[in-house]
Amino acid sequence: MPKSFFSDRKKLIYIFILILLALSLIYFASLLIPSKMMYGSDWLLSGYTDHSSWVEHVKSYWRFPMWDSYNFSGHPTVTSGGGGGMVYPPHILYFVFPVHYAWTFLFVLHIFLAGLGMFLLLREYELSEPVALLGAVIFMFSGQLITTTHAGHLGRMIGAVFLPYAFLFLHRAFETERIKDFIIFGGLTGLFLLGGHTQVCYWGMIGVLSYFIVEYFHRKNELGKGDILKIGGFFSAGMIVLFLIILIKFLPPALSLSYGARGVTRGYSYSTSWSMPTSELLNLIVPHFSGILKDYWGENVFKLDSRYLGILPLMLLGFVFLYSKKRYLTKFFIWFTVISLILALGKNTPLFKIYYYLAPMAKKFRGPAMFFYLVTFGISVLSGFGAEALLEIRNGKNNKNKENAILYLYVLLGLIFLGTLIVTLGDGSILNWMKSHFGSNWVGILDRNSIQQKIYIMSNNFADFKKSLWISFFIFVLNGALIIAFLRKKINFQVVFSALALLLIIELWSVNKKYLSAVSRPEEYFAADEVTKFIIEKDDMFRVFPFNYEGISQNSYFQFHGIENIGGYGANPPGRYQEFIGAGKSVMFNPGNLIKYPHLLSMLNVKYIVGPRLPEDLSGYDKRVRGIIEEYKNFYSNFEVTFVEKKYQVLENKNFLPRNSLVHGYNLVDNAETALNMILSVEFEPGSVVFLEENPGFPLSKGGGEVSIVKSIPNEKVLDVKTDGVAFLVVRENYHPDWKCYIDGKEEKIYKADYIFYGVFVPEGEHEVRFIYESSIFYIASIFSLLGFIVFIIALVFSIKKMAVRA
Repeated sequence: MPKSFFSDRKKLIYIFILILLALSLIYFASLLIPSKMMYGSDWLLSGYTDHSSWVEHVKSYWRFPMWDSYNFSGHPTVTSGGGGGMVYPPHILYFVFPVHYAWTFLFVLHIFLAGLGMFLLLREYELSEPVALLGAVIFMFSGQLITTTHAGHLGRMIGAVFLPYAFLFLHRAFETERIKDFIIFGGLTGLFLLGGHTQVCYWGMIGVLSYFIVEYFHRKNELGKGDILKIGGFFSAGMIVLFLIILIKFLPPALSLSYGARGVTRGYSYSTSWSMPTSELLNLIVPHFSGILKDYWGENVFKLDSRYLGILPLMLLGFVFLYSKKRYLTKFFIWFTVISLILALGKNTPLFKIYYYLAPMAKKFRGPAMFFYLVTFGISVLSGFGAEALLEIRNGKNNKNKENAILYLYVLLGLIFLGTLIVTLGDGSILNWMKSHFGSNWVGILDRNSIQQKIYIMSNNFADFKKSLWISFFIFVLNGALIIAFLRKKINFQVVFSALALLLIIELWSVNKKYLSAVSRPEEYFAADEVTKFIIEKDDMFRVFPFNYEGISQNSYFQFHGIENIGGYGANPPGRYQEFIGAGKSVMFNPGNLIKYPHLLSMLNVKYIVGPRLPEDLSGYDKRVRGIIEEYKNFYSNFEVTFVEKKYQVLENKNFLPRNSLVHGYNLVDNAETALNMILSVEFEPGSVVFLEENPGFPLSKGGGEVSIVKSIPNEKVLDVKTDGVAFLVVRENYHPDWKCYIDGKEEKIYKADYIFYGVFVPEGEHEVRFIYESSIFYIASIFSLLGFIVFIIALVFSIKKMAVRA
C-alpha cells in the first residue's frame, strides 16, 4: 500500500467518517425540509399522531402518557408497547424539531450510525481503512436497512444498527479484560435496544450471545482459569446493566401479555406467517424478480422493503475462504449468516421447527423474514473479510491463490451469463412454468382471486425481471473486471476500492430510491375533509366508527383532529376488545360483530358512523357485490343519515350511550365468556343493567343521577357524580388493572363491567370520582432502568478520563 495514502491515519479515518455522514445526508437531501413529510405507511397510519401525542403530553404535564383514548376505545400505551421509545436518547429530537422532520432526521442519523458502526467494527477486526469504508457502505445502504423508510419501520432499522456496536464493544472488552468495558458494552447495547423493534432486537441478542460464546472459547486456551472466570463475571455484569436499562421497554409489556391480543400462542402457522419465500432468494441477484412494491407477486400479501445488497457483496463472499487471518471470526460469521438465512425462510425449511420449539418466546413471534436483518449484518462483515482477502492475494507471494481467485470470478461470470441467456432465449417457456409452478403452490395458501391477480402481475413484471437480470450481469462484469485488474496489479487499490464503492452506491440507489418518497407536511396531508369538518363541530364526548372510510389513514387522521375512534392500529390491542368487536385473536381491526350486532356500537359510545354512499340501482352489479351492498344497507337502516357528501355519508346513532353513566342494576355472571354471549344476544338492551364477573356483595338501589366530566387527560379522569342512591358508575372504555379509582380521596375497588369496560360503586350523594392510571410495574422498571443507565455513564466517564490521561 502506498505510504503517502496512510501518512496520517487519524485524518484518514475522520475523512472516511465524514464521507459516511455526507452520504447519509445526500440520500435524504430531498426530504430534509420541513415542508415535506417522508412517506411511511405505518407512520401515516398511526405513527405520526402517536408520537405527536406523547411529545405534547410530556411538554404539557412532564409525564409520559400511559393511556391512548383515541383508538380501540381506549388502550394502554407503555404497558402494551413498552416505554423504551419514549426514553430512547436520540428521540430527544422530537422535542427540538417538528415531529415529522425529526422522524426523517432520525433515519438519516441511524443510517449514518449503521455505516459508522460497521466501519469501526471492521477496523476493530484489523481490516484496512478502505475495506472498512466499503463494508460500511454495503451495510448502511443495504436494502433491508435503507428501505425500511417506505413502511416507516425505524424500530426495525435500529434493531439492525445496534449489531455492529454490540459486537464491537464486546470484542473490545475481551481485548482489554476490564469490567468497565463490559459495562460499556452492556450499557450502549441496552440504549440501542430501547429504540429497536422488539423481535429484531431479540434475535439480534441471540446472535450477540452466540458471539460471546465463540470469543470465550476461542480465548480459553490463552487465559488461565482465573481469567476465564473473571471474564465470565465481567460479561455477566455487562449483561445485568443491559437488562436493567431495557426493563422500561420490555418488563411492562411482558407482564401484560395476557391482556393483549398477542398474549396467546397461535400455533406454527401463525409464527411462520410472513416467511421469506425460497424463490425470493433470487432477489439477491435480480432485485426485480418478484416485483417491487405494487408490482410484487410473491407468496406474501405484500412486500414493502428490499433485501437487495448489491452484486459486489455477493462476489466478495467467495473470497472469504481465502482470507488467512482471524479464521475463527470468518467461521463464526459464515455460520451466523447461514443459520439466520435458514430461519428467515421460516416454514419453507423444516429446520425452523428446531427454533420454534426450543427458543424461548419463539411461539409469540411471527414474520421470520425479519431474520434477514441478521443476514444483512453477517454478509456485510463477510464482505469486509472478502475485500481484505483481495489485498492479501494481491500483495502475497502465493500465485495459486491469485489464480484461484481469478478462476472463481470467471466461473461466476460464466454462470451468471448462462443463466441470463437461458432466461432471455426461453422467456415464454420460463414464464409459463412460473405461472404453473407458483399457481399450484399457492393453492390452499391464497384464495383463487389472489392467485389470478398475482399471476397477472407476474406476467407484467417479467420484462422488468429480464432487464434487471441483464443489468445485474453487466454489474458482475464491471466488478469482475475491476477486481481482476486489481489482482493483476493493473490498477492500485485506491482506484479499485473507490470505483467499487461508487458503482455499488449507484447500483443500490437505482433500486432503493423506489422506496423513498414524500407527502405534504402534516397540516396539509391530514387536512380536514367535509366529513371531518362536520364531526369536529360537535361538542359532546363520543366515538366514531370508520366503516370502510378510505382515502386517508383513518387512525392518524381522526386523532390529528381530536376525534376518538373505535378502530385503530397498534402492536398489541386489548384481547377482550378484539373478541368483543369480532376480530377474535387477530391484532387487526375486523369489526364483524359490530355489523352483526349494531347495539354494540351504542355500548362503545359511537355517535357517528362514517361510511360510503350506496347506489340505489343495483342492476349493474354482480350477485356477490349486490349481496354486499344489501348487507350494508341493512346495517345503515339502524341509523339516521345526518350528513352526505360526494363519496361518503355520516350516519347518526341516536341510541349511543354516554361515555360515563350510572346504572342501578347488575347481573352477576360466572365467567367472561358468559358475559360476552349475553351481550351479543339480540335481546340485550344496553345501558339497562351491567354484567359483573365478581360479586360485590351488596345490592344497588333504584334512583336517578347524573355524571359530568371535570377533567379528562390520558392518565387521569375526574368526574362529578350525583346519585339518589347506591349506583354503579360505568366507564365505557377498555378495562385495565392499572386504573385506580378514588372517591372523595378514598381508593375504591374497580370492577370489570360488560366484558370490556370498568366501573365502581358510588354511594348516595354528590362525589368527586377520580380515575388515575398508575402502573407500578412501569415505575419500578423506570427506576431500575435509570440505575442501569447511571452505572453505564459512570463506566463511560472513567473510560474517557483514562483515555484523556493517556493522551
